[in-house]
Amino acid sequence: MACAFEVNRNLFEQALFGIQNVAQKRTATPILANVRIDTTATGLRLFATDFDLGLTQELEAEVSDHGSAALPARMLYDIIKKSNADTVKLEVTDNHQATITAGKRSRYRLVGMAPDDFPEPTVVDSDKQLTIDKDLLKLWIKKTLFAASPDETRASLSGVFIEAYESTNLRFVATDTHRLALVEVADVVGEEIIPEEGIILPRKALLELQRIADSDGDIVLSFDAPFVQASWGNTIFVFRTVEGRFPTYRTVIPESTSRTAVVNRSGFIAAIDRVSLVVTDRFKCVTLKFEDGQLSVSANNPEMGEGEEQIDCEFDGDTLEVGFNAQYVQDALSEITTDNIELRLIDDVSPALLYGENEETYLNVVMPMRI
Repeated sequence: MACAFEVNRNLFEQALFGIQNVAQKRTATPILANVRIDTTATGLRLFATDFDLGLTQELEAEVSDHGSAALPARMLYDIIKKSNADTVKLEVTDNHQATITAGKRSRYRLVGMAPDDFPEPTVVDSDKQLTIDKDLLKLWIKKTLFAASPDETRASLSGVFIEAYESTNLRFVATDTHRLALVEVADVVGEEIIPEEGIILPRKALLELQRIADSDGDIVLSFDAPFVQASWGNTIFVFRTVEGRFPTYRTVIPESTSRTAVVNRSGFIAAIDRVSLVVTDRFKCVTLKFEDGQLSVSANNPEMGEGEEQIDCEFDGDTLEVGFNAQYVQDALSEITTDNIELRLIDDVSPALLYGENEETYLNVVMPMRI
């Protein structure tokens, strides 16, 4: 199983970046902390997995001895990243000892493991495929994932739900039951590809996808329950969907509201940011008081003090005072890109809707807090 090759350092580093993120740092299965390296007819194939995620990267290299190796992923990445050589050479013996030569004066030795003990990559062979612009997919994930629950024990709430509707549209939705983010995407035919009940993509996989899918172009998503495969260039990323059913989220989105406020986005963000200086994990509420022509943003923390900011606001409806989790409002505002924000409200106990002005395809829902 010995192998030997020489490879461009920059290309090797780029491939190992995603690999070492997938390889488990602390695991009861030591082999999973490694990257499996196989030589091919044109170079190398790198593979790492934690059983839920699997990442395969291919790159060109000059191979002098064909074979396989399993080497510590993070250590190998750090060595290659910090090297200043243009190329690096790796030689792995039959007893899994690897020698890394970077330039004339740098040499390292790593102790590997038997590559035959490494799990095989999951193969997703399905004609259920979506081809999507990579940057757009990452944007839709970014605009929703922040609203997912960080609690992995609430599995159905810990990722982004995707469903097809009206044959040529998709929805991306995330919620932790206190807030919700929803993106509607037109002209993507997913009705015969996405299951009727939708699918939930896990937070861990989506975060990794955002990190490693950094080049321009399209990404191909292939679906074969319970796996999804994302492929682009020389990269194949496979992960499991989340088991369970996503909550009936439409019930928390009010069909009609009685009050509407329009406020400058940057001014609103700045006001919340300033009054949040007195907000803590214990006292996390900001109070919004809507009046004709004015919005008062305030926070009161008995342990630290209080703050209040007033900004211009177009407001249609009776005066309303309502409290929200400051971080939830800030998160929603950070993902809206229009100059003005539109808030649609009912009263101080009902969900509030946040839109970009004249932007109906992206919605945030925030539940109020008791003042």
